[in-house]
This record gives sequence, structure tokens and C-alpha cells, in this order.
Amino acid sequence: SGGMTGWIDWGNTAIVSGALQVGTNAGGCGQDIMGKLVAGKTYRVTGTARITTAAEGVWVGIKLMDATGAVLVNPVQLVTATASTAVSFTFTVPAGVASANIFVWKNANSAYGVVDNLSIVSVA
Repeated sequence: SGGMTGWIDWGNTAIVSGALQVGTNAGGCGQDIMGKLVAGKTYRVTGTARITTAAEGVWVGIKLMDATGAVLVNPVQLVTATASTAVSFTFTVPAGVASANIFVWKNANSAYGVVDNLSIVSVA
């Protein structure tokens, strides 16, 4: 519900009624969170997501990579429900992370993806 401030639009996204909406074409957005993470700490991502009609779904995830671009950590939650559904997963930041992003993605299909209230908090 905080709008798109700090997010990079990869296409086909809009803020509708305070929530991120990804349209029927493929699209999504991401945010660089490298400056917010500390190696060795565990974080929890929470929020809500849904799709507007039965389809493949919308992904919410984290991607941590090293300096060569190798993926070190990539937890992802796929939401396929048409009712608002809790997004919740944890990840631990390993040593050697050079880039860190949170993202929302939806492939092209008949549904809109709706994501709201994403947050990342340290849990350990």
C-alpha cells in the first residue's frame, strides 16, 4: 500500500486501490534490498497476494546473488488463490551476497495479480 517508491517496474504494473496490480500480460517489479540485509541474519517476508481468476498465479520472491551472478538464495511463494492469501517465508543471508532483490512476477494469462503490504523483518 506504499506505492511504487523504490521499486523498479519491469512492465505491466500499476497501483490500484493501494495495492500492486500486475495485468494480464507478463510483468512485475523488483526492489534492491542489499543495503537492508546483514549476512548471517534470517529475515521473514510477509504480505498478501491473490489473482483475479483461476490461472497460473503470481510469484513473490527474494533473489540473493554473488558477484558472479550465481544465485545463492531464491525463496519464492506462488499464490494461485482468488481470495487474498498470506505470503510468508523466511530466508537467511549467506556470506558473499553481492546483490539482493525482492520481486513480484506474473506470467501472461487471463488473471490479474494483486500484491499488498509486503514487508521484510529480521527474525534472528
